[in-house]
Amino acid sequence: MTVPEDHSVLSSVRIRTAISAMIVVLLCIGTSGAGAVPVLPAAAGPECGGDVVEHASESDVRLVEGRTTAVTTSTVVLGGARQRLLDIGGDWCPASTLNVWLAAGPALDTVATARAAATVLATPYFVELTFTDMAVVENAVTGDVVTMRTHATSNGVVADWSMTIDAAGVKDARWTAVDFAVPPLEPQGTGLTALPGATMGYARDVDGFVHETSDPFAAEDQPEIVTRGTASDGFEILVSAGDTTVSPDIEEDTGIREADFYRDVRDWSVDNYEEFLLWGMDNRMPGNEGTVFVDDSLSLFCIACTVSTSTFNVHLSSQAVYFQSQLGMHYTDEQLGFRTILGHEIFHNFQHGYAALTGNQSLSAAFAEGTARMQEALHLYSEASYIPGSPLYQRSAEGCNGFQGNSPDKAFGDGPLNGRAEDACLFWMSWYGRHGVRKLVRLLEESAVGGPTDDDFSMTADSIAAAAGRPLERDLLSFAVSSIVGFGHGWRSPSDEFSTYRDWGAHLARWHVRQLPVGNRYDRTLGDGGIMAAEITGTAALDFRGPVEAHLLVLTPLGSWHVEEISSRRQVHVKDGDRAFAVLIHPEAGSVSATIMWGMSPNAGDEVVGG
Repeated sequence: MTVPEDHSVLSSVRIRTAISAMIVVLLCIGTSGAGAVPVLPAAAGPECGGDVVEHASESDVRLVEGRTTAVTTSTVVLGGARQRLLDIGGDWCPASTLNVWLAAGPALDTVATARAAATVLATPYFVELTFTDMAVVENAVTGDVVTMRTHATSNGVVADWSMTIDAAGVKDARWTAVDFAVPPLEPQGTGLTALPGATMGYARDVDGFVHETSDPFAAEDQPEIVTRGTASDGFEILVSAGDTTVSPDIEEDTGIREADFYRDVRDWSVDNYEEFLLWGMDNRMPGNEGTVFVDDSLSLFCIACTVSTSTFNVHLSSQAVYFQSQLGMHYTDEQLGFRTILGHEIFHNFQHGYAALTGNQSLSAAFAEGTARMQEALHLYSEASYIPGSPLYQRSAEGCNGFQGNSPDKAFGDGPLNGRAEDACLFWMSWYGRHGVRKLVRLLEESAVGGPTDDDFSMTADSIAAAAGRPLERDLLSFAVSSIVGFGHGWRSPSDEFSTYRDWGAHLARWHVRQLPVGNRYDRTLGDGGIMAAEITGTAALDFRGPVEAHLLVLTPLGSWHVEEISSRRQVHVKDGDRAFAVLIHPEAGSVSATIMWGMSPNAGDEVVGG
């Protein structure tokens, strides 16, 4: 196994829940590969201070200064929560055991110790660090003081650090954000998004464990409720004031953004809520009220997020649209951008309400985040997202066009739900175009009877099939065909049958499949729900291998197309002007080997499929 040297691509922030001042770590993008094999147990030994932490999988492991760590996800919030676990004596221990972990391995000099400590401590806020301007002031009495600057690939956060290191390890540390969106960066919807000035401190306690000392969400500093709105079903949405740069609520609109913002948030939230009711959804969260927290732009809150609790809640940065613009994500209008962001998070609350989760279960990230991103195209205000630079169309893991990544064939081969989050929206755009809003509501209802939970592909597949009323392989085929041809992504808002029709495929990336000349074969490993395709020309025998379903897609010069299921060893003639594609579907869980052979003799040991 090759272990990467701290190249985590997960992202998180710390957020306060709507029901307490509990600190949690939010992960909204990036997940472990489905079906990964645990490499160490969850049990924690005495070195961990008695804490019990989650197990880690092989894909989670990261080396830091030659020592083993893991970046894992938990189920505190929808989509999971990020934490750095430390390998101490064969147990996974929390980040607070930093000094025990440092002492357990070969000795490090002061600079290397500082780099390792910063990498661990920064994990909930920013990751993939590079270090500059490192300096050490030695002090044999109180400990050496290390200063340094870090740049994180996640959201391009730049921070200045001061850290004291003595014979017992890290004594104290503090970082302060000094810049944001500095290239090179990977745009992420969560993680540290605060304006310069955000800070976090750490100190060693009497037992040697390192804990955060800065609590930006102290219980005595809870924001007040400044306005509330009531939906048609009687549910109240409260808006809290957590941003001192935004003026308190007053009785009348002023037309000044800073003065009207809280009331705008209230109205945008209620409008979104009413649209979901129009779609046929119902709020199954307990209680008759929920809170939208408008968070201080200098806090460590997320751009926008929802804690997975039994209480309706949304956290929204007052500078959310600005932050996204700095990360290359844009809307047609700032107010429509806020509507879109709030709609995404309120949809998560509806998902929570439908889901019947127990223990450590969580909704599949591909379902939860993928459908939440897709539904941004369904609202009356969806024009906000109908531009190439919107979050929906992002080419990163944040958007639909990030699905294909750097290797489209591999992405489709891995399957549309395997290890996906927001970028799974490419599949859900096709799925919605085929099935509409009633089936989307049915899909939410399926989450109330046991799926789609965690990264269990079988449960997710069964839920999708039950909601659609047809086998998953048909939706996988529709996904493949729509990605190649570019059809099936147009609709009006389900909130109003007379709303503007938009073809969302206009800005979706096509799947440009490989061409397979006569006399060649194409081999690929297909994952859960994996798909492979090749364009063929001329006349020859078409043959397939592997436990797959094979289809022939023909596109005519007039733009029409037809698809048929075909058996192996079939003679195919591609007419002049037509384009033909062989498409293989693996609708089951697990990995299989599959082959497309075009005009060549099969190997003697090849499995024959289809007769």
